[in-house]
Amino acid sequence: MIESARDVAAGSAIDTDLCIIGGGPAGIALALEFAGAATRVCLLESGGLNLDIETQDLNSGASMGWPYWPLAASRVRFLGGTTNHWGGVSLPLNPEDFQKRPWVENSGWPLGYADLSAYYQKAQALLGLENTFDKFYQRATDQFDPVWNEDAIATRLSRRAKKSRFGLEYRSALEQASNIRVLLHANATEAALDDAKQNIHSLGVACLNGPEFQVRSKVFVLATGGIENARFLLSADPSGAGIGNSNDLVGRYFSDHPYFSNLAKLQIFDPSLNLETYTRTNSLAGDAVSMHLELSPETKAVNQLLAARLHITKVRWRAFGNDRGKPSPKLTDRVIQRVQRAFGASTDPSASRSDQPEDYGASAETRLFTVGAWKEVIPRFDSRVTLGEQRDPLGIPRPVLDWKIGQQEKLSLIKTLETFGRQISANGQGRIRIDLDDESPWPWEGGYEPGLHQMGTTRMSASAQQGVVDANCKMHEVDNLFVAGSSVFPTYGVANPTMTILALTLRLADHLKRQRSL
Repeated sequence: MIESARDVAAGSAIDTDLCIIGGGPAGIALALEFAGAATRVCLLESGGLNLDIETQDLNSGASMGWPYWPLAASRVRFLGGTTNHWGGVSLPLNPEDFQKRPWVENSGWPLGYADLSAYYQKAQALLGLENTFDKFYQRATDQFDPVWNEDAIATRLSRRAKKSRFGLEYRSALEQASNIRVLLHANATEAALDDAKQNIHSLGVACLNGPEFQVRSKVFVLATGGIENARFLLSADPSGAGIGNSNDLVGRYFSDHPYFSNLAKLQIFDPSLNLETYTRTNSLAGDAVSMHLELSPETKAVNQLLAARLHITKVRWRAFGNDRGKPSPKLTDRVIQRVQRAFGASTDPSASRSDQPEDYGASAETRLFTVGAWKEVIPRFDSRVTLGEQRDPLGIPRPVLDWKIGQQEKLSLIKTLETFGRQISANGQGRIRIDLDDESPWPWEGGYEPGLHQMGTTRMSASAQQGVVDANCKMHEVDNLFVAGSSVFPTYGVANPTMTILALTLRLADHLKRQRSL
């Protein structure tokens, strides 16, 4: 059932078996795994059934480091969480993303792709997708015959979720489950731990303009997102040290997926090459499918590269002055001169077009595309969420985000584009003009924005000295507290995180049923 926490008696205590903090995709998926069981489930959601500004303002905070979206707008506080503004792009992490990579500091998960494979399949069902991703990929490859699917360059796909708004899609199921109690407008504010700080025996819960009460449970699962999970753990301990934070790791290793547009121009010589597969959304078996490019695992390993997801966009050629990819005047003269020289190029190497940039690409054999990329970021100890001095109306310190990206990401991105360019040149297919180099400003002024994929801050690890939760998402230092969501990601790959969030959550549900008898 779904009810408002504002109707709970002030000062009362609710007893349950499983308390889930957060009604986003992880919280809803976990609750539904126990629907109809004997397990009593209490799901706490900060918002209601729709967006309201007063509740949304609880997200507000400060940001420093790399440019970021205003924190108040970067997450959504009502039932369904961030799925309420999610585009639905769904794909798993690659197998190599879970592995220890010597050239990527702090890489390696304490579990592998094989441990999540079956749960990825179940996650697709929650998203309304055909429950056979590998077979679907093969069908897509057979139907669309991608231009690049070879040793160095791999074509990959993402699918658009048919069930993307979890609050709407699964509201009825939550209402009808007699053992699930969803409390809207309920904000977890404080945790009461035993003397050893190894177990939580109750949570303090408060409503904006409403009562305060407690929830007592056998097991607690924190599922409020990459920023809010850290914020709760840092602020909810009355002692002030932070829950499970004796190694000062809570809130650290924050990251997102930056998207960089207009990184390069791709010129295709061969008129027979059909790049429509990459530049539009395709339809297959009733699913919306998008194709992108990645370097193969072997190519990334040989060149010691971070992951990047290359996207190709078809552009209509215009004169130099109207080119959206024209570098900012703030770029160095050397870069501008290099780009100007590139605009003087032609498909005919003997022709000089430097005085007629508007004629570039006029040949029927020439087609022009822009290349953008989602980029993997290195897990950094000092990229983090902390607590600020300002407090929200519930008295909880507001978060401060300091997201850091360094030169290694930039150099890896340049080398990825160069590797792609060399391959298509060797194939005789075309060439690439890269507008990013080692002297370009960073962040890239040609186009950049964070993907709102907030990851890290409670990273998964084999030991408490390396992270916050173990391979089963249990906090190393608290026996009955688990964490769900992308905050547990040790590394980030370049896949949108929702499908992996769901896979980890479904795996957690099985663990709780087996090991905690829920």
